[in-house]
Amino acid sequence: MNKSPLGKEGQEIETKQRAYYQKLAESEKQRQEEKERLESEKQEKRSLVQIRHLESSRFKHLYNAQETQNKKLKIETELIQLQQEYPEFLRFGIRKALAYFFMLSFFVAVLTINFVLIKQPVEYLASQAFPPGSFTVTLATILLPVVIVLFELGICSQLFSAKMSPFSKNEVQLWQRLANIIVWVTPTMLVGTSVALYSGEDWPPELYDIILLVAMAILAYVTDAGVVYGYDRYQNSFAFFWFRINYLLREQKLRGCKRDFYQKKYQFFCVERDYKQAVNRHNQRFKNQVQFIPINVYFDDVYPQQFSLSGKASNHKLH
Repeated sequence: MNKSPLGKEGQEIETKQRAYYQKLAESEKQRQEEKERLESEKQEKRSLVQIRHLESSRFKHLYNAQETQNKKLKIETELIQLQQEYPEFLRFGIRKALAYFFMLSFFVAVLTINFVLIKQPVEYLASQAFPPGSFTVTLATILLPVVIVLFELGICSQLFSAKMSPFSKNEVQLWQRLANIIVWVTPTMLVGTSVALYSGEDWPPELYDIILLVAMAILAYVTDAGVVYGYDRYQNSFAFFWFRINYLLREQKLRGCKRDFYQKKYQFFCVERDYKQAVNRHNQRFKNQVQFIPINVYFDDVYPQQFSLSGKASNHKLH
């Protein structure tokens, strides 16, 4: 048996030293284990926070995609309704498009011609009620040609509606008489104003003035008759351009909505993938397991109200 050179006291000191170092090592081990435990809890909490964030993010992206799909479906429904209501405007040739274009051009020409033709009669009539050269006279000169054309359109629209009704023979006759009368208003204004202006020393007017007056009266009658008796063509022309403008605008909105929808759908699937990976990593590293419950949804196959939401995807409460 080996004996310490320091004797019994030396052995006791050596034993105490070994016990001290052993205790110190155990304390260091416990401290290290406690540190690792705290670090593990910290990492676990961080992992749970990340999972909770991804869990809420996927629902947010799902609802965004759903809302965008609602808009897409609404625009698609509007396009289908337009196609069903106006199938004749979907396919058209250049001749038909030019015919509609020239009808609108004719309407603008009527307004311009009326403005030029009845400028003098309107100024004469307005100067009888208001001071000559005042703003009211100028305003009447601008507005009255437009008002007359709108009044003519109102009469011919009522005539057109009456003709479409099978039980309105008397009504058709009434509006037909009014239409026949209204086309003579502008020529009569021209003749009456010319007579009033040429009365007195200037009467009778020169021959070229008479010829010009007759030509202006004929032009006024032709333009007004074109408005009154060609309402169905105007209606088709306005309907055609209204349809084309609305259809093209909705197609443009649909393209933008589709891009937005596919982007939001892609974001949802990316978050869903990241959420699944985060749950798997968490379950591999920590004892407290988190259950992954996917959201089974097929954006392109079902309507938004048929989306199957799985609720909160968690078996373990996230604090």
